[in-house]
Amino acid sequence: MRIRDFLFRRYAIPTVVILLLLSALILISLRVKERKGTAFMDGLLMEICSPFQKGSTFVINKIKGVCEGYLFLVHLHRENEQLKKRMADLQRENDQMREMVLSHERLRKLLQFRETLSSTVIAAEVVGRDPSSWFKSVTVNKGEKDGVQKGMAVISPEGVIGQILKTAPSYSAVLLITDYNSAIDSIIQRTRAKAIVEGGGENRCQLK
Repeated sequence: MRIRDFLFRRYAIPTVVILLLLSALILISLRVKERKGTAFMDGLLMEICSPFQKGSTFVINKIKGVCEGYLFLVHLHRENEQLKKRMADLQRENDQMREMVLSHERLRKLLQFRETLSSTVIAAEVVGRDPSSWFKSVTVNKGEKDGVQKGMAVISPEGVIGQILKTAPSYSAVLLITDYNSAIDSIIQRTRAKAIVEGGGENRCQLK
């Protein structure tokens, strides 16, 4: 008994230490194996899934590119429509400004021309043209109540226009000098000889 107790007390602690060390080594070995197995499975799973991930990424990028291109084209289309509208507005404003300039220029010439005449002058504006082919005439916005009478001469700063063909209270018809039925007295400036200017049609006149 004493010898057994002695041996037990002598080798008990080293034995326990050795068993603990062996247990620790076994646990460490098992963990390493588990990690290797996990790494292998992870690698295998990655090898299988990567092509699918690559394909899905390619498809997603393509769809994204198409969507971005569509949005870009839609944006450009809207900008193009806005620019067209802006250009149309500017063109309309430009036409209005040109018309105002031409109107002011005509008014200025008319006022200057009026100052050179000693007799009474009635300023009028063309508001229409005769659609028929019988007469070459225009309608002006002055009539009997403004003092306009049939046979009056109609002139402009550029020269003779024609004569009053008929009148109404607020409007008058002007027979143009280019009409076949038109004829007015004239003087040749170089020789001072008298002549008659007759309408020749097609915006032409002839001297007789």
